[in-house]
Amino acid sequence: CNVVPSLGAQEALKTWVERGGRWYALHGTNSIIRLMSSGLYGTPEWAPLFVETLGSMFRSHPPIAPYTVSVADSDHPLAQGIEPFESDDELYLMKTYGDLHVILDTEYGGKAEGFEEDEWEHARHPVFYTHKVGEGEVLYLTLGHCRHHHDMQPMMDYWPTMDRGSWDLPVFYQLLRRGIQWAIEPIDKETSDAMAKARAAVE
Repeated sequence: CNVVPSLGAQEALKTWVERGGRWYALHGTNSIIRLMSSGLYGTPEWAPLFVETLGSMFRSHPPIAPYTVSVADSDHPLAQGIEPFESDDELYLMKTYGDLHVILDTEYGGKAEGFEEDEWEHARHPVFYTHKVGEGEVLYLTLGHCRHHHDMQPMMDYWPTMDRGSWDLPVFYQLLRRGIQWAIEPIDKETSDAMAKARAAVE
């Protein structure tokens, strides 16, 4: 949430994906969060190429509480055998870019206290999606919040709990493994050719 890629890095990443690269991104990848003068958390748009390539930008989340993750596309290879499940994780509310192929989603409407963008109409929100960029593709999973006792510095010295969220769920590890496999092994010839072209461009 604290690292903003340079413009050069954003351009290089977008070019790599456009040429056929595959990028598997997790949780806070789409988050740029700052404590604003209002005392609320804001999400400044400081990396436009980055979030456009990724396909989404974090805006806020409600207080952490269990919510249901549903299967939006049961026919997608990455969703095979996955059933709806409960997750005690951050429910990401996002601005999206371009066409997303949503594989898993959830629904929410209500408050996201502590954020500048704190009122959300009831709607479905992506949890796991793919996003085509040129000849390449992005796969993004919003789950993965985890917080240790000392991870809130410098705002506070000690956080009283250990938050593991989805890291305690076997299905989360299924999604991690499938995503890694997706990133390194194409599932069709068209994707294989695009990935080979992307590799050749950086060699």
